[in-house]
Amino acid sequence: MLTGKYAYTAVVVPTGFQIGRADYGTRGYTPFPKAGSFRSYDEAKARAKELNAGLGLTEREAFEIVMDTMRK
Repeated sequence: MLTGKYAYTAVVVPTGFQIGRADYGTRGYTPFPKAGSFRSYDEAKARAKELNAGLGLTEREAFEIVMDTMRK
């Protein structure tokens, strides 16, 4: 069950790439600038993966949470 969980994802911003927080059951994401700015999408994606692992999420769970926020 993913209700109440969140995951981090790489996002594109005007100045490059950052991390966004995706909350299951909520449309869109919340910017998470504390995670830093990145010069490439791959760097931001790797950082999001680290953060999600720290939350105890599998890659599949993180993917499902992020996709859910895009379907709302």
